[in-house]
Amino acid sequence: MSTQPILEVKDLSVHFKLNRKNTVHAVTHVNLSIQPGETVGLVGESGCGKTTLGRAIKHIYEATSGEIFYKGESLQKMSKAELNKYMQEVQMIFQDPYSSLDPRMTVREIIKEGMRANKLGTPKEMDDRVDELLEMVGLHREHARRFPHEFSGGQRQRIGVARALAVNPKFIVCDEPTSALDVSVQAQVIKLFNDLKKQLGLTYLFISHDLAMVKYVSDRVAVMYLGEIVEIAPSDQLYHNPQHPYTKTLLSAVQIPDPKVERSRKKMVIDTEIQSPVNLSEVGCRFASRCPWATESCKTKVTHLEEVAPGHFAACTMAAQHKEDME
Repeated sequence: MSTQPILEVKDLSVHFKLNRKNTVHAVTHVNLSIQPGETVGLVGESGCGKTTLGRAIKHIYEATSGEIFYKGESLQKMSKAELNKYMQEVQMIFQDPYSSLDPRMTVREIIKEGMRANKLGTPKEMDDRVDELLEMVGLHREHARRFPHEFSGGQRQRIGVARALAVNPKFIVCDEPTSALDVSVQAQVIKLFNDLKKQLGLTYLFISHDLAMVKYVSDRVAVMYLGEIVEIAPSDQLYHNPQHPYTKTLLSAVQIPDPKVERSRKKMVIDTEIQSPVNLSEVGCRFASRCPWATESCKTKVTHLEEVAPGHFAACTMAAQHKEDME
């Protein structure tokens, strides 16, 4: 594996002005690096900023501050041609396969759209590529003549995958690509992602709220809370030895298919609602108002990710004192 990340996010913030007095702090001071060929899972509750971070990486949203580096080069310093190349090599697969495909276009037109924009071949070469991609994602060449409404949710998501692959990407942001699908279909789509990763050498940022599923697709997992990454670790390490109380709480909600084990588990339960991301203070731990371990100092200290084990980072000053609660 290369020592240079394919993508690196440094101190990235994305804020949205609601009016003169109110600002949504969707993403705040996020640092993340992803190596070539790696899958990094990004998990957290709805509204924690996962999709916003993904869209900022895809350059759909402008960053308020901080930088994004692709293969060592800052997006801010790229020429127009370099940025166009970046937009080609970094693709996004969206959450809802029912709204992300244009209902007025045939499958062939949908998949060819990116190839046309990037001038990737003659019309005949593009048509041949569409046929190849459809078979690659488990569909048939005959499907190219049909419209999106003629397909199931799982089939539509496969079309979305084919569209992303059409421009030969290196890095794909997968924004909850299975959340709108039936459980049986989810497994098929996850297998497709893993197969394509091996076949094409792809790198993924895999966004999801389903921790059980993310475990099986990710090399590392980052946990996000109210716009900040509070823990990141190799997948097995995070699931077996979580160091942040929020991660522990999320894992407590994942059901284990063994009644005896499930009944004997220690669980952390939060009764309070997540606070609003509007006008958030940058001082103190954002989880303090819901955390069973929180002290007064947690509400005033600025928390940072610190390495608690090789490759395992957490932003909690109380974790060491509550080690037994993690077990």
